[in-house]
Amino acid sequence: MFDVQARGREVTTTGYGDLQSGNDENQQYTDQFSGTSSASPIFVGVLGCLQGILRAKNKELLTYSRVRELLRNTGSPQQDAPSFPRTQRIGNRPDMHQLIENIL
Repeated sequence: MFDVQARGREVTTTGYGDLQSGNDENQQYTDQFSGTSSASPIFVGVLGCLQGILRAKNKELLTYSRVRELLRNTGSPQQDAPSFPRTQRIGNRPDMHQLIENIL
């Protein structure tokens, strides 16, 4: 398990059609998607980019423990919020620049 956070509200994505609608649902999109279902892909995308960078440079790919270490030691720390105090520890928000510097 990873302690990490990512933007999870007002995410622009396909479907729902409140930004662009019409009869073809393949062309609909919204900017109101929210929740863990929108935050998780951001983290997965960060991890995929890091692994791709390492692969392109013929370097060893990240292990589970190395990813966990990187995420804990980089990024934007959790801030206090009314219903989510910093002591709840949901993790840092990934920072690609910091992560790339750390893996290279």
